[in-house]
Amino acid sequence: MPLLETTPTAESACVSTAPTFEQEEGRADGARKAPDPGWWAFMEHNGERDPSAHSSWATSALWCLWFVAFSSTALIPAREHWWLFNAAVMALVLVTIWIPDYGDTVFPYYSVVILPIVVFKSVAVGGVWCFGILGYAFAVVPFWDCFVGVDVGNHTQSMQKELHGAFRFEFLTLLVAPGILACLGYGAWLANFGGLSLFEGIGLGISVGVITGVVGIVAGHELCHRASWYERALGRLLLCCATYGHFYIEH
Repeated sequence: MPLLETTPTAESACVSTAPTFEQEEGRADGARKAPDPGWWAFMEHNGERDPSAHSSWATSALWCLWFVAFSSTALIPAREHWWLFNAAVMALVLVTIWIPDYGDTVFPYYSVVILPIVVFKSVAVGGVWCFGILGYAFAVVPFWDCFVGVDVGNHTQSMQKELHGAFRFEFLTLLVAPGILACLGYGAWLANFGGLSLFEGIGLGISVGVITGVVGIVAGHELCHRASWYERALGRLLLCCATYGHFYIEH
């Protein structure tokens, strides 16, 4: 099977070229999500909103400003202000509870940028903090995911189709590949020239591995299902970055 394909075939894995938007019988178009006992959520959002509503320009601008502030935490010197950096990240996550989110604004999804920021800030601090991403990924993120709550709102079928074809969401997935490659490259540079101890080097390796596993595999899996050849190629590249390239074939 070639790495780059120009036409989806039956042998090129499960490529979804014609997504369907089904509506359950007896449920109104865009009805709120049914309660799920698997939700670990402190609160619910958007239960009463209009399923065909769009975010206003003001809401989109607010999310844009939030993302600028969130990504700007990378400018806080880690060695001198490690706890200030963590406090700023937590405060900005907490703020999202009060920013309206109708699901059609892409900026909240860019919050994934905090993972590489945490990784390389942790390595800059050194010592046991080189393993700091493990605490973030498996303790801090699940806690805030529960505390911030769950979005129970839905979109109408027509709005789902509109958002499915919106390039602003596709663009985000396309940025994952160069982002992962940059993390691997910078991680390799730090491992060779960063003056790290063996203990810190192990922490760096595990931390970069968390980025490729948490972000790379998830995005790569979804890209492998896309119809265009370049998206599937990027998907396979991301899987290979996590030494999981065979998943494309076996899945």
